[in-house]
Amino acid sequence: MKGQAISEGAQAIALNSGLNQERQNAHNFYEHFGFEKSSMGFRYSIESKLDSN
Repeated sequence: MKGQAISEGAQAIALNSGLNQERQNAHNFYEHFGFEKSSMGFRYSIESKLDSN
């Protein structure tokens, strides 16, 4: 994947992974291969807000 990204002129490879403890092994895997934590995401679930009204 890195080789293809470089050959196509990409400046970065990005992925999203959950923040829960169940994803820790995946996070360790990504970090082992040079990925760095770079952001935190947020979401607002409209469906759950509609159900409570």
